[in-house]
Amino acid sequence: MTPTTKHRIATYGTLKEGYGNYNAIMPNCPLLGTTAISGVMQTNGWFPRLFDSKEVEVSPEFVKTYELQIFEVDERQFRTIENMEHGAGYRSVLIDTKLGPATVYISNPASFNPDGEIIDEFTE
Repeated sequence: MTPTTKHRIATYGTLKEGYGNYNAIMPNCPLLGTTAISGVMQTNGWFPRLFDSKEVEVSPEFVKTYELQIFEVDERQFRTIENMEHGAGYRSVLIDTKLGPATVYISNPASFNPDGEIIDEFTE
């Protein structure tokens, strides 16, 4: 991939516009739009963790729809985000959106806390 390669990422936490990691890594990246994803979200106190509801044991009433922001990032930004997210226990999942494929970072199901609070939205 060349330095001009562009990637779409779908964000829901600290990579959302105006939040810490967005400001540090991708402050001038264009917001292309939004998409929705179903799942279960918890926080570890600092960061949100979005789980695939098919991979964790949770009652259907706790599965929610979350709005994600879709940004375009360059190759360097994408690699920085990949390293940060993978190092924090997330994995990259390619999802289909009306804007085309986008990468979202989903938490490892082993980090799901069955006694933890399910949150509707992450706010810093």
